[in-house]
Amino acid sequence: MSRVNLNIRPAVFSDALHIYEFGLKTLRAKNDPLCQTFTLKEVEHHLRNESKYCFVAVDSKNVIKGFVLAAKHFEENPQYGHIEWAAAKFGFGKYLARVARNVLLVDGVDLSICEVCASNTECINGVIAEGGKIFSTKFMCSEVKRGLVVLCEVIQTVNLFLVSNKVSLA
Repeated sequence: MSRVNLNIRPAVFSDALHIYEFGLKTLRAKNDPLCQTFTLKEVEHHLRNESKYCFVAVDSKNVIKGFVLAAKHFEENPQYGHIEWAAAKFGFGKYLARVARNVLLVDGVDLSICEVCASNTECINGVIAEGGKIFSTKFMCSEVKRGLVVLCEVIQTVNLFLVSNKVSLA
């Protein structure tokens, strides 16, 4: 297997469409239900409001081969950082997440929540390998109207992992 050289750099707003397209393609290929909530508007929101915690892995032609979108605060628990979306080729996901976690640590955030779809076993195994512990599980639902009745159908189960930001880049 030949070695792949990628550079990790901060994501910029002009990366938004490429991040979105790469993420959607990656999530769909894994049949990950998160692709139903992953939108270009959300990517742009992250890059406008949390750009300090967003990174991309690019090849020598500056083509995106991975990304991580993180935030300083997790919505339900603002004392935690938030690693919301990540996708990568060639095993670079853990390095992208480590870079984001190190920046969060420098900003005084010791722990982060990492959202992982229950069906994404590859990512779950990676988070566990990084010392992540299950923090909570939530269910993403869609409302389905049947006559006068509105039913909530679970479209995905998301595991929330608590991970320490105190990691080395080794």
